[in-house]
Amino acid sequence: VASVEMPLYVTFHFINAYEETDKEGRVTHVIADCCEHGADTSILDGLRLQTLRQSHGLDVLPNA
Repeated sequence: VASVEMPLYVTFHFINAYEETDKEGRVTHVIADCCEHGADTSILDGLRLQTLRQSHGLDVLPNA
């Protein structure tokens, strides 16, 4: 088990993840692909149920 420090960001799901190994088969890197939306959590406001119900036919995530 290991941990790493990274800048803050928002993601909804991971697309892919895999390990890279050296010549001896030891894991050297863990690669995780994800859709990132920076550290700005305002995108979540557009996904609130109340917003979605009031926004019929409107693009609630115009900058996504």
